[in-house]
Amino acid sequence: FQTVLFGIRAKFPGVSQLATEDLAESLQAADDGAAGGSGKTLLLDSRAPEEFAVNHLPNAINVDYKDPAAALQIVREASPRRVVCYCSVGYRSSSLAQQLSAELTDSSDAAASQSPPPSVANLEGSIFKWANESRPMVDGSGRPTEFAHPYSSMWGRLLRSELWKWD
Repeated sequence: FQTVLFGIRAKFPGVSQLATEDLAESLQAADDGAAGGSGKTLLLDSRAPEEFAVNHLPNAINVDYKDPAAALQIVREASPRRVVCYCSVGYRSSSLAQQLSAELTDSSDAAASQSPPPSVANLEGSIFKWANESRPMVDGSGRPTEFAHPYSSMWGRLLRSELWKWD
């Protein structure tokens, strides 16, 4: 797993990486991680809808990492202090975080806003690391789950096999 994380950091050097432990601690605060980003942190799950349906972080919003404009609109409407992107291991979410960060810190966007832009980070190790650590997740119906979508048989090797669930 460490080799994959190193590769992601090398590919996206400007993207802030947030440790799962740090996100878990901040989400325990009463006013953080509220649905739709009404708290301090907006969680963006950049996986495919079928992956999101199997498992995701509570209160996360599913976005298409290939459509950063739609994700940017969600961020602007939610007005969070922090945006945390995640996917299976962190590649798709780092790509999205990089694009969002660039758009949000663009001088014309910042000038139009009354408040400073939110910080943007990738959840290092993303949902595979989160699931491997037995942290809280929900399924598409909002029910707690311990299972995770493995993305593919190759990438799923980074996820404990007893957690695998395709649909």
